[in-house]
Amino acid sequence: MRVDLAAARKVWLQEAETDPGRVEREKSDFLKYKDYQGRFADFHANRHTFISNLSKANVAPKVTQSLARHSDIRITMGAYTHLDLADHTNAIDALPAPPKEPHLDQQDEKAPAVGVEQRAADGSPQPEVVPYTVPRGAHNGARQLPSKTPQAASDCSGEADLPSDECPEECEARNR
Repeated sequence: MRVDLAAARKVWLQEAETDPGRVEREKSDFLKYKDYQGRFADFHANRHTFISNLSKANVAPKVTQSLARHSDIRITMGAYTHLDLADHTNAIDALPAPPKEPHLDQQDEKAPAVGVEQRAADGSPQPEVVPYTVPRGAHNGARQLPSKTPQAASDCSGEADLPSDECPEECEARNR
């Protein structure tokens, strides 16, 4: 690679149309094996460029790891993938716009005021309308406090009030 770079640089220098142009090119480290920062243009540098370009092309990390023939994704993504400010900017620009919701200080005209008892047309009380900022499924936004006596969830879903070291043996076996 070093020989190829030297030959390409020689041709590039000869292609300068004027003497000042050639002098400017000679000052440059374009097509040099080692640049002014001490970086080398060698096979290893090409691996870094190849892997970084795969990432910039949105190739899945597992595919990039496979093409790089790395046994550990941390090597591929941590040591060989290099990102710059443009990559960060493009990632942020790709995010969807925030949802358009009324400001919290403005009352939604369609929703009745929170805390005001609502009545149906026949006069029967209706459940209080919950603001849309409360998670779906919550009636009034309050959390149910855990029971005084901790109990393991019957389905071993991990939703028990017990620390994992107090989980019954059958739950431990299922969660392994």
